[in-house]
Amino acid sequence: MEKIRIAAYSDPSVLLKSNTCQNFTKALNSTDEQMMEEWKKLREQMNKNNADPEGKAAEFNSRLNSPDRKDYATIDLITFGWGNCSNDKIKRVEHDARMNKEFYSLFLKTDSECDEP
Repeated sequence: MEKIRIAAYSDPSVLLKSNTCQNFTKALNSTDEQMMEEWKKLREQMNKNNADPEGKAAEFNSRLNSPDRKDYATIDLITFGWGNCSNDKIKRVEHDARMNKEFYSLFLKTDSECDEP
């Protein structure tokens, strides 16, 4: 996933080989108008969970009116759109108390980065 994501910054068409998160893949490989519309939807969704939605909206508007707006849109759509969406689709093992017990039984002592000397 990371290799695809990194390659997509310079060539978004590599995302077409992936079957995940089609709305972002299509937006990144479409017209500028469609790309900007999907970018706007993404930023509006992200602002709902932000501590400073007005500040983020102002930042978005300044980037939307920037000559580099397509670059900003590409970065956001790949990083926060396709990247987060794809990451959510990765199947992960659920950790439980038994797993922790078995892990710690492998060692005589374990230290945390937060442990005091």
